[in-house]
Amino acid sequence: PLLHADAGPTAFRIMPNGLPYSLSTVLGHEMVKFNALLECMTTSLQQLQAAIKGLTVLSETLDAMFQAILHNRVPDVWQSVAYPSLKPLGAWVQDLEARVAFL
Repeated sequence: PLLHADAGPTAFRIMPNGLPYSLSTVLGHEMVKFNALLECMTTSLQQLQAAIKGLTVLSETLDAMFQAILHNRVPDVWQSVAYPSLKPLGAWVQDLEARVAFL
């Protein structure tokens, strides 16, 4: 996950009046959003892996996710918590990696 402690020393500075800079506020919100997306991706991929191995039932949601991955589309379950994008899955993942690295 993205943590405040891993941010640069000036990322979450406080103004002399005790309030955070607006950029710090936006960065904090983006970190929360990306953490939710990364958690959703991790959880759903683990569930899909277990279903493929036959350890759990392949639900309709997991089947739709599997079909989306096979067709190089971003699964709906990820899109529901992700930023808007029309990119295919491969390019979307590369973009996500770049965005997370930027934060």
